[in-house]
Amino acid sequence: LVITNPPAVCSPSTVDLTLASVTAGSSAGTLSYWTNAAGTTVLNNPNAVTSSGTYYIRLTNGSCSTIQPVVVTINPSSTLVITNPPAVCSPSTVDLT
Repeated sequence: LVITNPPAVCSPSTVDLTLASVTAGSSAGTLSYWTNAAGTTVLNNPNAVTSSGTYYIRLTNGSCSTIQPVVVTINPSSTLVITNPPAVCSPSTVDLT
């Protein structure tokens, strides 16, 4: 199982762990997605992860399986605060910088 961490995104975007690029180079088999290293808690919506953290992908091929971590980074959105400038009379100007 070969894992390539997906690129970071900014909130409210999500990360899709089911994309082929995340497991490119892995052996054939069935993939499953988990929230813990033991593979006992299923990751709901692996195609739309909304929180940063370490998740786990398991590859099962017949009776063999392996599990590897994948790191998701979702950065908070930037905050822009606007304060409207006071009104002026023409021909005066307003400096927006």
